[in-house]
Amino acid sequence: MLSGLECLGDNGDFSIENETNFIKCQNVDHDTQEKTFFKYHLVDDSVVKEAPVNINKIASLKFDTEFSINVGKIKQLMAGYAFASDLTKIYFCTKGNQVVAEINDKTLQNVDHINLVVSSNFTGEEITDPIPLSMEVFKNLSHCRSDIKVRLNNQYKVFIFQNTEEENVELKYIISALVK
Repeated sequence: MLSGLECLGDNGDFSIENETNFIKCQNVDHDTQEKTFFKYHLVDDSVVKEAPVNINKIASLKFDTEFSINVGKIKQLMAGYAFASDLTKIYFCTKGNQVVAEINDKTLQNVDHINLVVSSNFTGEEITDPIPLSMEVFKNLSHCRSDIKVRLNNQYKVFIFQNTEEENVELKYIISALVK
């Protein structure tokens, strides 16, 4: 959605409408009266009727491992994703005091992949067995302008990626691990 907002421009009157399953953002240019808009579909009602996750249960989870990923590392991950574009998984583990990300698919053979250190330190428990996530979350995170705080519940393999773009806007992506 952030990349959509960047396409609207900044010379005009901005409006935002929340509909049933989408958000419509529009800008009307002061000089030309041109309307630029986009619709960001949230979820098709036929796919998911209600969130299957209880937010109170997530809030009560104990997060065993925490680290930060800076904006430069997110950009490096996206460049690595372009290199290994046929892959849709990213694995996280710790080696020594570092957190390593690997864009790979360990269920396939003979695929190009890339490893890189995303954080030079972490607190809490080590991640000894690599935990896979969908690479899709990083497409959203690539638009962030500040560091991403990552928390992991090792028992249920639930990640929270947190980012604060402005004083009163905090984004949280709650992601559960994939099957290897």
